[in-house]
Amino acid sequence: MKKLKIIQNPSSGRVGFEDEFNELCRILLNKSYLMHLFKTQKKDDAYYEAKLAVNEGYDMIIVSGGDGTVNEVAKALYETRTDIPMAIFRTGTVNDFATHLKLPNTAEAFVRLVEAHHKIPVDIGVINGDVFINIAAAGIFTSIAHETKKEVKKYLGRSAYYLEAMMNLPKSLTQSYRLKVTSEEFNHEDDYHLFLITNSSSVGGFDKMSPIAEIQDGYFDCIFLKKAPIMMQADLFMKILMGKHLESKYVDFFRSKHLKIELMDNQKLDLDIDGEIGGDFPIDIEVVPAAIYVIAEE
Repeated sequence: MKKLKIIQNPSSGRVGFEDEFNELCRILLNKSYLMHLFKTQKKDDAYYEAKLAVNEGYDMIIVSGGDGTVNEVAKALYETRTDIPMAIFRTGTVNDFATHLKLPNTAEAFVRLVEAHHKIPVDIGVINGDVFINIAAAGIFTSIAHETKKEVKKYLGRSAYYLEAMMNLPKSLTQSYRLKVTSEEFNHEDDYHLFLITNSSSVGGFDKMSPIAEIQDGYFDCIFLKKAPIMMQADLFMKILMGKHLESKYVDFFRSKHLKIELMDNQKLDLDIDGEIGGDFPIDIEVVPAAIYVIAEE
């Protein structure tokens, strides 16, 4: 009989998802799984509880929350070097990593996924000693996830991010940062609006932001959006929505296993790691292939 640890972030997710989560717990109990539910209250609660679950011999860790909660569990699994898999129940505002995997968001479909127990190895990123499973980013729009009020996210879902982006659009169109990029594949210094170092194809709810990214190929997809004339920006953002922006002359795109990014001026630039505020520049980013296991469709 499988032992399941369920880690839920009750403050993450849209209105109505609590009912679906309760239904998930009811079905699992009826199937006589041995399970323990842990509800997070603050940052790093999921990280420490996941480490405890590994030490206590659980067979699977189910995560119900947003990308930040998934990140904490992924970090714990990586640091303990375990083969215990993580199953992601999509209840957060966006859930980019789960979107990439096309995971179900209904209780019945998710239980079928748990019962199949098909686990796959996936890559993670290590950035200045920290861990990310989906994205490391900085520049315009990248701080939206932690600036948008939780109450708004709960009622509007990912639309809350789009609304926040539109409110900040006038300032964002003129903001750029001088960055130096060093890697085996690409070395360059330029003015950029933002950069995205992605593991999966979905970023901030845009499922075509990194259209050819894979989570099992041992590479990051690296997207640097150059400072562009205002009259060209509307066209560029339309290309982003259609997943055709990698063709633009205002985008530097390459794939890499290891890169370094330096901020070459005195501007303040917040680093975003899986939707949470990260560390300081310069940053050193390296992929760790097949670092953890995740439950996915066959």
